[in-house]
Amino acid sequence: MYNLLLRNGRVIDGSGAPVQPADVAIEDGRIVAMGDLSTARASDTIDATGRFVTPGFVDIHTHSDLTLVIEGRASSSLAQGVTTQITGNCGVSAAPTLDHEPYYGPLDPGMTRGLVCDWTRFDEYFHRLAGQGVGTNVATLVGHGNIRVAAVGW
Repeated sequence: MYNLLLRNGRVIDGSGAPVQPADVAIEDGRIVAMGDLSTARASDTIDATGRFVTPGFVDIHTHSDLTLVIEGRASSSLAQGVTTQITGNCGVSAAPTLDHEPYYGPLDPGMTRGLVCDWTRFDEYFHRLAGQGVGTNVATLVGHGNIRVAAVGW
């Protein structure tokens, strides 16, 4: 018995293969079987008839560095099928930084209002995210603006 079974979906597997009708079985958060699983049983079943079933999408250009701290569920990304976010785009990243308000404030007034930025390095930032929980996978680029400010100041 599986944890979850998606029945009768139109599967796009990301390999470039044509769309195929299939059932998808999930156990402990991982896809473990795909195909005709009409005799399979599961704790939960979702009827995916007429719907596409795809792997999670990777959004390679996000500005959710601080948004993930504010709203860690990443609801808007998940609602679009995004399961991995790449942050640190356009020269701005969550670290390194010594003082968040002068750096982020002009970019988005109000973004840091009431936000406790208790990190200066990426390991601290990721520790913060892990401690509160995040709904997506997160990878980051290091913003060149952050590097410049850390190296030579304002």
